[in-house]
Amino acid sequence: MRLLDTDTFSEYLREKLYKEETSPVTNRIARAEPGSVVISVVTMSEMMKGMLNLLQRFEKAGRTETGFSEMFRVYESWGLLPVLPYDVAADAYFTGFPPAVRRVGRPDCQIAAIALANRCVVVTRNTRHFAQIPGITCEDWTRTSVG
Repeated sequence: MRLLDTDTFSEYLREKLYKEETSPVTNRIARAEPGSVVISVVTMSEMMKGMLNLLQRFEKAGRTETGFSEMFRVYESWGLLPVLPYDVAADAYFTGFPPAVRRVGRPDCQIAAIALANRCVVVTRNTRHFAQIPGITCEDWTRTSVG
């Protein structure tokens, strides 16, 4: 199973929502077995925070309706991929990370913990970052397309 990090899922959403040019990420997801590419509840949390910030910017610009429309489009898109929870097993991995590993950042460490608990490969553009987390295997789907 492949677990998309937040940046990778965001790229995929931009393509799906705004009909941008199809990238290697979208091509890989399209060819994957159903259910084999997932996101985490941590990514959903980060997306919610981003949507609320976006809504505030639209409101300040007097474009509240546009802000809510964008927020709704993103919300509807969450059904595109299955979502893995942050459960007791993930929390055990997360709390076991030493402080040096946690410097990678809380959300990325939580995504890594979910990946470890579910035996997933993390799909990320930031492979150097995730490679600092013991036990994590990661792939960058943004660079190449697999035939």
